[in-house]
Amino acid sequence: MLELPKRPYQRLSPPHWGAPADHAFRARVRSGAWRDASKSRVLERVIARKLDVPPEWVLATSSCTSALGVAYERLRWGFDTDARSCDVAAGDRASNQVRVSPLTYPATYCWAINFGLDIKWVDVDDKGWPTGPVDVGVDLWGRAAPDPGIILDAAHRVLDGAHTEHLNSGPCRAVCYSFGPTKEIPCLEGGAIIAPFLADAAHRARAEALIHSGQGNPLGGGFKGYLSAPSAAAICAQIRVHDLQKQRRQNVLEEYHQWFGSALMTLPGEASGHLCVVKLKTPGHVLQAQTRLRRLYIDNSLHYPIPPEVPCPNAHALVKSLISLPCNTEMRRRDVLLVSRAVLTAV
Repeated sequence: MLELPKRPYQRLSPPHWGAPADHAFRARVRSGAWRDASKSRVLERVIARKLDVPPEWVLATSSCTSALGVAYERLRWGFDTDARSCDVAAGDRASNQVRVSPLTYPATYCWAINFGLDIKWVDVDDKGWPTGPVDVGVDLWGRAAPDPGIILDAAHRVLDGAHTEHLNSGPCRAVCYSFGPTKEIPCLEGGAIIAPFLADAAHRARAEALIHSGQGNPLGGGFKGYLSAPSAAAICAQIRVHDLQKQRRQNVLEEYHQWFGSALMTLPGEASGHLCVVKLKTPGHVLQAQTRLRRLYIDNSLHYPIPPEVPCPNAHALVKSLISLPCNTEMRRRDVLLVSRAVLTAV
């Protein structure tokens, strides 16, 4: 009988939030009541207090992808009615055009395609920063673009109040957050969008109608972007220990930085995404490192689905020299040591 080698990481233990939160979560799961909207409202108030924004700016969703969908829906609605209301009419740009960096997540630009918007790709420099203004400001490893004139700030971010600073600069500004097992808030999948336009009753009704479309029809179509009650309860519990989780991730990044130095593109204190990206010298080194990590059952995939015909040669060249390393809040120094030695030995 074939025996697989043991995984290098210890099995992760279930989260412990303390007796009251733990009991509330377990009771919710046992009850089978997954669609209790009151739990989402509680989560929205918790997020609002954490970020110091009005509660009416916050809408809980099933994922960051769903939150992006709400933001793009608002963007499309603005294009259809009054382009200036979304602060996107700049220069000679078409009213339905969105500027996006190719070094971003698939959901960041797929929604633009789904909503019939035109994408204008903006190439990057050797550090991965866009070479021009972008409307969707986020890269593969969680850094927001340095241009303050962005529409969707920091998609796939984890909870961090620093990323809400530009929200007041326009009615279409939005920050989309992601919660999940590999993030600073390790819990069931969930997301949220924070945007001033949600304070308007008409806009909020349109957003809530979008995320609830398809609810109650499991075999039919629909957005189905509502947040389940157990996920809302889990996120509420983990937000209470967010500062501790964030520090744990910063510790992992600092350990990586000691090993890789300037080659580490996800620097401690600079990015809050869940990817940790290292730039190696050649694509051959990337292949050798990937092979060695896979033998240890360590995931190192870097999803870059941008087709080669997209006119962004710098991005295509840069991504060939990048490798993604695990960066989980449950990792310890021995785990970082194992990963780092495997990469450096291969190159």
